[in-house]
Amino acid sequence: MKPVIPVIGLMLLTGCGSASHLRGQEPVLEGSSPKSPAALAQCVQEQWARSGVKSELTTSGTGSSVLVPGTLGGYRVLLDARPSSQGSDFSLYERLAHVTSVVYEDGVAFCK
Repeated sequence: MKPVIPVIGLMLLTGCGSASHLRGQEPVLEGSSPKSPAALAQCVQEQWARSGVKSELTTSGTGSSVLVPGTLGGYRVLLDARPSSQGSDFSLYERLAHVTSVVYEDGVAFCK
């Protein structure tokens, strides 16, 4: 029985970190901003970088995303910013919401 526990722990740390999996979870923060999706995502990425967080910024026809890679693969944190009539709507997802640093939520709050 003991070998099962490390395997399950490793699966929790490495698996289930894809962007699509994070988007399937409840967001830890949602809201809107008068900024465009690209401007909001750029601001958030810069705020997180000031806190020492490395992230990836992606844009598409449906908006912009900022993704924080996990140390063992996948993503730890994901911000999606989508266009709206008032600027943008955003959703912040965290792989382990109860143990993730408040730096992420603070960065989004600063930029919105």
